[in-house]
Amino acid sequence: MNFLIIILISIIYPNIDHLTNWECDSGTYHPSSYDTAQIQSRQIDKTVVRAKIWEIHRDDGLFEMPVNAIEEGFQKLVEAYKQYGILISLYDTEIIYSDSLYYFTEYSRPFELMQNHSEGQFMNFFYLPHIDYTGGGFTGYGQAFNTPGNEFLVAGNECKYVAGNLECYDLASTFIPIHELGHCFGLLHTHKSIGEEHVIRENGNDDSCEVNCYDTGDFLCDTDASNSIRDDVLFNGLDCSYDLVENDECGYIYTPQIDNFMSYTHFECAHTFTQQQIDIAYDNIQNNIVVSKTVVSLGDLNDDSTLNVLDAIGLVNIIMSTEEISDFNLWIGDLNNDLGINVLDIVELINLILT
Repeated sequence: MNFLIIILISIIYPNIDHLTNWECDSGTYHPSSYDTAQIQSRQIDKTVVRAKIWEIHRDDGLFEMPVNAIEEGFQKLVEAYKQYGILISLYDTEIIYSDSLYYFTEYSRPFELMQNHSEGQFMNFFYLPHIDYTGGGFTGYGQAFNTPGNEFLVAGNECKYVAGNLECYDLASTFIPIHELGHCFGLLHTHKSIGEEHVIRENGNDDSCEVNCYDTGDFLCDTDASNSIRDDVLFNGLDCSYDLVENDECGYIYTPQIDNFMSYTHFECAHTFTQQQIDIAYDNIQNNIVVSKTVVSLGDLNDDSTLNVLDAIGLVNIIMSTEEISDFNLWIGDLNNDLGINVLDIVELINLILT
């Protein structure tokens, strides 16, 4: 199955010698539409997803990535998803020593990572520092291997203007990992993923332009219609702005969301998902055969894939401990969702064990 996916992706994304900009390719997943009613009826409001970080080093150990870039970016990712009840829990970090992967622009894109290293129980975050700089300037690259899926890669740098000055960003510490993980959860770009999305959201008295947000673009109507806004969002050091005037085929002016994580906005300007985007993410977390394998079941404190007396003992120990409750234990152990762990959670867990 993995081999077939690799062949399909290789056809869609052929090898090129030089990458001139970061890309957020989202694989081959293109639903005709989302079943909005079913997605909005999700039963959970929080979840824990396992993650593993892979660092690709040269054979001699060299790793040309700024100190703490991965850690800073991962913490941004954790905080971004926590506000929507999705806890990304880091289980492991592993280093791969490979010149052929490190210099992936010379050896084609490293799809062998998925085939040879990706682990199904984790969201796999691959970081590759090397980018071909022969074209001048800084370049970077990001890609989710499949949408939905459980792996993505981030590599390189890019420079953006901030208050008129050119600032260079390591993509590992920007919102790009958040964006790519969004693809893994089934989210598409807010701009023209499939077909041209009309700006209009309600027909009203306008019969000249149909509402098509559920059939084109990212198939969501609470994300505004948009062209790609790459390099069109300005950041003055305090505020983000978008002044470009572009019309859809009906003549309406695009007013894109310049703070959406799934857009190509400025690195300083992405801060949010929409409600429908989060509903899509939860739907895939619960129901997608690949993504759901990365999820820790509520109540399973020792993550052994079963609910048993050991988990109940773990809850008792948390209640009796004077230490601050970790995010993982709070997410997994707070079964009655009262933002704490107490005897009611133990009762709830015992009921689950006995059913």
